[in-house]
Amino acid sequence: MNGSCAKFIVCGEYAALNGSSCVAYPLTKLRMEIGSPKGNILPNDEQKSKFLELSNLMGLGFTIDTLPKINSNIPLGAGLGSSAALCVELAKLKTKSVDPSKIFELARKGENLFHGKSSGVDPACISFEKAIVFQNSPHSVRMLRVHENFHSSYWILRKTDATHSTKDGIAECLSHPDWPSIEADIRVASKDIVKCLEQGLNESLVESLNKNSQSLQKLSCHTTRIEEICKELRSLGCLATKLTGSGFGGYVLGLIQKDKLRTAELKKNDLIISLAGVDETEEWT
Repeated sequence: MNGSCAKFIVCGEYAALNGSSCVAYPLTKLRMEIGSPKGNILPNDEQKSKFLELSNLMGLGFTIDTLPKINSNIPLGAGLGSSAALCVELAKLKTKSVDPSKIFELARKGENLFHGKSSGVDPACISFEKAIVFQNSPHSVRMLRVHENFHSSYWILRKTDATHSTKDGIAECLSHPDWPSIEADIRVASKDIVKCLEQGLNESLVESLNKNSQSLQKLSCHTTRIEEICKELRSLGCLATKLTGSGFGGYVLGLIQKDKLRTAELKKNDLIISLAGVDETEEWT
């Protein structure tokens, strides 16, 4: 399948809206394609209306009868960027460009329709299809340069089987009375995570990921089910675990070394990505 990929967030959740550094990786084997004759997504009336509104915003001129079919293996409502992938696909149609910067700028406008206020990290990662360091204010996108020390390190993503609206999650978490101090801690942890990934600081990366997780645990987005999955991943040998994306459901992220991954009891829906950004899910599961 061609089309646009999925993504996952390593750090900077929620705080990215107000300028925190945010690290995102593409999931290149999970993809969405529009206009395919093999469309497997059957949108309901509400989803068709949103799709039509999005296409009109981008100046594509579709009608309810001419909306293109969607073919996708990106899980919906799981925090892996299905709405951003749709925005990127429509932006590609409109711009007729292969320049990821141009595609991103248009896709970012569409993403606001879904989330009310979007940092832009999802369409940025999907447009460039690279691991990125993203910042909203001041706005910047740069490629993440992962140090060679992490050549035997992997991200593992495990599904919680729960879904949640990202828009509702943003509103709920940002209204938390302690959000300003929580956000400040997330900003520090995210900055440290970028430094650790690029300078090869293994032990400090584990510490910073766990600090990021501890901040998110103060919010309602860190549910009992997410904590259960965190414990599962730690039992496999993960050195750090945390929710990824908007939380409340979706996937949980773990950092695991290759020797532990070799003996880990993996699940069918687990996703395995090297810290260098290579999707090795099929090789391991």
